[in-house]
Amino acid sequence: MTLRVLAVDRAVGLWGAQIVLLQLAGPLAERGIEVTLATPPQSDFADAWRARGYPATVLETSPGVSPRSDGALSLRALAALSTDALRSISQLARLGRDFDLLHGNGHDVHLTVAAAGRLGRVPSVAHLHEELPYRLGRTIRASAVWVGNSSVAVSEAVRNNSGRLTRRRIEVIPNGVVVDPPVTTAASKLRGEFGVAEGDVLVTAVTRLDPVKRVEDLLAALEPLRELPGWRVVICGDTSSFPDYAAGLRRSAATFDGRVLLAGRREDIPDVLRACDLLVHPGLVEGMPLGIMEAQAAGLPVVAYRVAGIPEVVVDGVTGLLAEPGDVGGLSAHLRRLIASATLRQTFGGAGRQRALTHFNLATQADSYAALARRITGRA
Repeated sequence: MTLRVLAVDRAVGLWGAQIVLLQLAGPLAERGIEVTLATPPQSDFADAWRARGYPATVLETSPGVSPRSDGALSLRALAALSTDALRSISQLARLGRDFDLLHGNGHDVHLTVAAAGRLGRVPSVAHLHEELPYRLGRTIRASAVWVGNSSVAVSEAVRNNSGRLTRRRIEVIPNGVVVDPPVTTAASKLRGEFGVAEGDVLVTAVTRLDPVKRVEDLLAALEPLRELPGWRVVICGDTSSFPDYAAGLRRSAATFDGRVLLAGRREDIPDVLRACDLLVHPGLVEGMPLGIMEAQAAGLPVVAYRVAGIPEVVVDGVTGLLAEPGDVGGLSAHLRRLIASATLRQTFGGAGRQRALTHFNLATQADSYAALARRITGRA
């Protein structure tokens, strides 16, 4: 018998948390779990979801307070948010009557989904995708964990970020990635598109152009490497809601005389990774970044900060090199070392691919989530 899940996400873009759910939907369907997506009417996420033939419905309420907020809210804003939260809970409780399980996928819906589940007597699960830097966000998350039936974190670091008491109610299911996705564009063609000369090392970053992703740290780390020949950097991604920040990055990248390319959002990331020689990930607010896992599955070494769940994926000195959070000099030194050594890139890349195959397979993630869903709903 099919188990029906209503997954709720207010994101209008298609970012890491949304891609995780999008990738999971197919394998879950193969395991007898049908996921219907509830999103705002204008949503890139919903468009991508429907393009794959998955069912979707419209979430009519406006966004609530984000757990990423630092808590600077006026009384008027709090009143408006409270009113919206009540509407959201009521709407989701009504929608949830036709489903066996409610799944809160986005940061700002976890508590709403948990409350709607209690009101409608439908079990719920919160999917926790990243650490939260502010107390308000952690308080909202803790409330959702205690109100809901179950919670899943993508890494041990995300679970630990939720607090000593709350973490006991959270299960860890690591993200998984598609191993060896089909090739659509040859690596040589992409390297030509990116202006890479024969023998050059192509470095990539796959990330949002948002302040928490610290792309400016990557550009600062490249400054001491200007005199080093034979490298190019391609940054794949767009901003969620920080156009001024993204514009500043473009101005800074332009000073590297064509060696740093901001390529925007790409639909061919697996092909881009195959065309590159190493990945750098400068983000500070993370969970378990898909870009890093996909890079390792493609056989690329990784340079990143030692934050959140990244050390659970990247083994320092084995599959890549990790710098301490905010240590731009360390990031730069690691890049220099890997750019200079094809042997080290190959050794780290091979070890990373084996680790991805063994520990971060999408099928394993789907098996774990399916077992959790059946246990919560009494279908085990």
